Amino acid sequence: MKAIPYIVFLIVLYSCSNTDDSIRELALKKGGDYWQFDTSGPLQMEARYLPPELLAFKEIKEENESYQDLKKEFASQRLFKVNLQWKNGVKFLEDKIKKEEDYYKRLNYFIAHAKNDFYLYHSKDTVSAKFVEVERTYGQTPFLSLLVGFNSIDKTENTNLIYSGRVWNLPDVHIQFNKEIF
Repeated sequence: MKAIPYIVFLIVLYSCSNTDDSIRELALKKGGDYWQFDTSGPLQMEARYLPPELLAFKEIKEENESYQDLKKEFASQRLFKVNLQWKNGVKFLEDKIKKEEDYYKRLNYFIAHAKNDFYLYHSKDTVSAKFVEVERTYGQTPFLSLLVGFNSIDKTENTNLIYSGRVWNLPDVHIQFNKEIF
């Protein structure tokens, strides 16, 4: 009976030693939590680049799915997790609303139109967002969490993620990501 925890430990150790090198490289080189921040007036944006290796690793659900195939599929995209919040801590979608209808108009903007306000700028080229998905928190957080996707970009240049604050009458918010993380 005393040997069972030891055997379990050896099995776990053995399975970790057989981890795909590219997953190990992802953990060491790109990290899992590479957040960048910027503020424009009262608006704060934080963004995290989601590398194809991480996305592929998270998406493996069945034994017949190949990590390498999923990684290739995600390599054609650049995905970012973005949180938008007010510096004063007021819930993002509820700030200065007068009617419940205003809340739903703001939510609709992020669901249907926010992709027109996110850009990647690199190598003197600007790429518009392909999609924006809203992560609903049902008012439990002071920020709005989004998944913002772009077509693949040149990996040899630093890249700026830009959110146009025109809906809020604020200047653009820029976050620079170094080329090494791509």
